[in-house]
Amino acid sequence: MRKISRYILKNGFLPRILFVGLLIYLTIGTYFGKYFWLVSHVDQVIHAVGHWIFGIFGQTMMLLGGTLMQLLFPSVLLCYFSYYRKHYFASGVMLWWLGENLARISTHMHGATERVLPLLAQGDHDWFVLFNMWGLLSHAAFIAELLWHLSIMLLLTGIMWALMYSHNFFLRKKVVPHKK
Repeated sequence: MRKISRYILKNGFLPRILFVGLLIYLTIGTYFGKYFWLVSHVDQVIHAVGHWIFGIFGQTMMLLGGTLMQLLFPSVLLCYFSYYRKHYFASGVMLWWLGENLARISTHMHGATERVLPLLAQGDHDWFVLFNMWGLLSHAAFIAELLWHLSIMLLLTGIMWALMYSHNFFLRKKVVPHKK
């Protein structure tokens, strides 16, 4: 029993499992339309910065900039943790975050026609303007529904990925005995 508890503490297994439990809790909340305030505020800041950064490329890119930044930020971190750091638990969390952002984006797309979602700034809803400009306003609900299903798949895949790599067993190198 002491070996097991020492292993759990030494390899960070317990904190990772608890964090995966938090991700499951947040995913259930996301599924029912309840977003955790800390993740929500971080996403809002990233969204606002995206409008500012991509705004130099014109109105359409400024409108898309918030959404693009919400997708780019966790995607870049996912690649960083997967390919450069080989930290697969963290990359699973980043995949979850990408899915959470897609869920938020789909909610805003779905509300484009009614424009009832609260906005931080004055003006029209980003997705109302974009869908209207592209002639897709009548298809907004369908596009949002597709994105919603993709977000749920990414949320669940991120949880499974993080859960699978919460144990260092998958990270160990195979030892090949020497031939004499």
